[in-house]
Amino acid sequence: MPWIADFRDPWQALTDDYGPSLVHRLKNSGLHQRILKSADAVIAVTPELRTHFESDCGGANVQVIRNGHDDADFAGLNSEPTAHSELRIVLPGTFSRFSDPQPIFRALATYRSLHPDRQLRVTHVGATMDFDLPRLVADNRLTDVFHDVGYLDHRAAIQAMLDADILMLAYANDRVTAVSVPGRIYEMLAHCDRSSR
Repeated sequence: MPWIADFRDPWQALTDDYGPSLVHRLKNSGLHQRILKSADAVIAVTPELRTHFESDCGGANVQVIRNGHDDADFAGLNSEPTAHSELRIVLPGTFSRFSDPQPIFRALATYRSLHPDRQLRVTHVGATMDFDLPRLVADNRLTDVFHDVGYLDHRAAIQAMLDADILMLAYANDRVTAVSVPGRIYEMLAHCDRSSR
């Protein structure tokens, strides 16, 4: 049976993210090389990721199928704007060392200091790794407006985005962005397209 290895992201984010010890790194590196060389076909989401797999990792027969969104995921969801007094900001996606939310939180803190009378509601939909989120929220004086709903199923996460006035994505590590584009961006663009109709 043909085997297709589909990489929506680089292997464990990057080649330097192979584990805490030399043993982990050697095992991970070997497994990565074996998969890329033995799969009948490899799928990458960008030409840059394909080049990374071929040049840096020895991958063969790598094809590009870009991330995107599926209109069916939006079917039956409420995309009509609702009247509300607060500015609703939704932060979809994982917070991690590869998607650092700190610049967003600093920007939100600055916005609040410049517009103290503006009501805000900031909602994070997704997982948090590598950060003490309650402390980050408190340090930026957002405790009273911040809501972390955690990981939601796909349709619920899309509905949360549809309910937003502003979407902000934490995706700041240039070593990752150089080779990969998250599927979430395409869903965010689909939201903007629906909002502009």
